[in-house]
Amino acid sequence: MRGNKRTTPIALTAIGWRGAGPLAMSEAAATRLAKHSLVIAGHRTSISLEDAFWQSLRAIAAARGVSLAGLVVEIDAGRGDANLSSAIRVFVLRAAQDAQKSSPTRTGAAHAFTCSNLA
Repeated sequence: MRGNKRTTPIALTAIGWRGAGPLAMSEAAATRLAKHSLVIAGHRTSISLEDAFWQSLRAIAAARGVSLAGLVVEIDAGRGDANLSSAIRVFVLRAAQDAQKSSPTRTGAAHAFTCSNLA
C-alpha cells in the first residue's frame, strides 16, 4: 500500500486533520471517547479513541486512498507489543509532527503538508 500514497494536501489544526471541510470541534467533543468496531485479520475488534483522533485517522486514510480499516491494519502490523489504541494515537501524533517539520512556513496552528510525509 505504500506505493499508493497520494499527495493530496490537507491541513493540520490544533485538534486534528482537515481536508475538504472545516474542522469545527469543541475541546469537549475532541476529547470525548468513541468506540468503533473494525475487522482486523478476520477478527472483529473494538477500538476506543477520542473523536479528534478518529477524525484525523479518517482524513489520513482518505488522503492515502485507503479505507479506515485498511489504515488500522497497517498500524496494527507495525505496533509490536503496544496497545492498538495507543499505537493509533502515536501514529497520528507522528504524522502531525512530520507535517510540522516539513512545513517551511507556518500560519497559526495550521500547517500544509502532503501525505507522502505520513510514512
